[in-house]
Amino acid sequence: MPGVSAITLTAKGLKKLQDAMQAAAEAAQIGLAREMQGLRAEVSLRAPSSDEEAVMLSEGIAQNIAGGNVFQGGYVGTPDGGRFMRLGQMVPIREAIYSEPIRTRRQLDRIMAGIGDPDWINARTGFSWDTRKRGVQGPTLPFNRAYVQALERGGASWVVVPRPDNRGPRGLSGSLEPDDGLLTKKMVKTLQPRRMYSSTIFARRAQVSQAILGELRNAVRRVGRG
Repeated sequence: MPGVSAITLTAKGLKKLQDAMQAAAEAAQIGLAREMQGLRAEVSLRAPSSDEEAVMLSEGIAQNIAGGNVFQGGYVGTPDGGRFMRLGQMVPIREAIYSEPIRTRRQLDRIMAGIGDPDWINARTGFSWDTRKRGVQGPTLPFNRAYVQALERGGASWVVVPRPDNRGPRGLSGSLEPDDGLLTKKMVKTLQPRRMYSSTIFARRAQVSQAILGELRNAVRRVGRG
């Protein structure tokens, strides 16, 4: 057929082509994992510090005020007085993000890697609190096990009410005490969006692509020189 030619590879040529494809795939997988480590570190720095986090998760809108002089709907809450404690295996959100394992896998001609597994992160970011009568309680997992999603996107509400067996401070049944001298039946907490993942990926997308392409070229060249 005019304009069409066939190229027949020798056994040696075919072997070199296969080696180049294998080397490129391995380089892409290693390079992608390395780039994801950098992204993960940047994401963690965009997350709130442990002190910021304690305040954010302690504050909210108090509803059904049971005592004290704060008006209905007041924005209250403090981590002081044993109200916010990270104990045992629970860690700050920055640490959870930074320590998440990076998983890579190859599927045919595609190399995939991921960070930001919400189940992994949320399971490690609970907090405990001290009570007058029952000692330390918890941990509770913020935003009903969707903390990192709420922090990333904002807008979600977390309604906090006393646990069924909680008689509350001063023996009052079913009360929370988000601050000294304030008793309430309910707290509604929300978070402002931090865009930790989306802003990092947007800022670094082109750089990561260029780095991976560079890894591929170098891997193929090494095979060609071999």
